[in-house]
Amino acid sequence: MRTELDAQIRSVLKTFGLILGTGNKDTLIKRAEELAQGHPVISSLVAKLAEVRRL
Repeated sequence: MRTELDAQIRSVLKTFGLILGTGNKDTLIKRAEELAQGHPVISSLVAKLAEVRRL
């Protein structure tokens, strides 16, 4: 399930030209949230996916 969530986060960001890169649980989520800053729709979506991913 985590792998699928990671892929979803990556694909959402990639759709908007934001490349996430590799990383473990903590760095992946942190980097995704940093990339999504300044994009209101993307940041809220990434925040919800990250919330589920942290569980």
